[in-house]
Amino acid sequence: MKRHSPVVFPGALVQIGPMKVLKILVAVFFGLTLLGSVVGMFIPTTWRVERAIVIDAPKSTIHLYVNDLRQWRRWAGWNEAADPGIRLEYDGARAGVGAIHRWQGEHSGTGTVTITRSDPDLGVWFDQMLEGNEVNARGSVQYQAVEAGGTKVIWVDEGDIGRRPIGGYLVRVLEQTV
Repeated sequence: MKRHSPVVFPGALVQIGPMKVLKILVAVFFGLTLLGSVVGMFIPTTWRVERAIVIDAPKSTIHLYVNDLRQWRRWAGWNEAADPGIRLEYDGARAGVGAIHRWQGEHSGTGTVTITRSDPDLGVWFDQMLEGNEVNARGSVQYQAVEAGGTKVIWVDEGDIGRRPIGGYLVRVLEQTV
């Protein structure tokens, strides 16, 4: 049987065999993983992201692009430009309340958006099912007239990842990428 020489740390009086070093490394890895999981359970799992832009167009024109989910591929992140292999499906009403948009893509994941409220003067509200079959996010695209002309468009997205060991960490990623 081949015998391995012990590891000697400079300045240390202790010699540690290779198996002991491996056991220490494994214990440290599992300890850090456990600590990260426990901390993750106490990080908030809800998010709210808001983005706004002023568009040089009247509310009525903007509403045509927001109220019809088939138009979202022109401006939302769930489209062929962002995810070339994405599959897009539409169901329900052609536009407005009851319109449904589903997607599945390598980069975009899976999701569903259903319009729940629509007002040409105020905006569109929707429920989202991201990576599952239950509503775990809600959002809106709201319109506000701007004195100098044009329309301020405000996208709000909020939801709850749920209590998972990494849920709180995922919220931080969502807030940065949405």
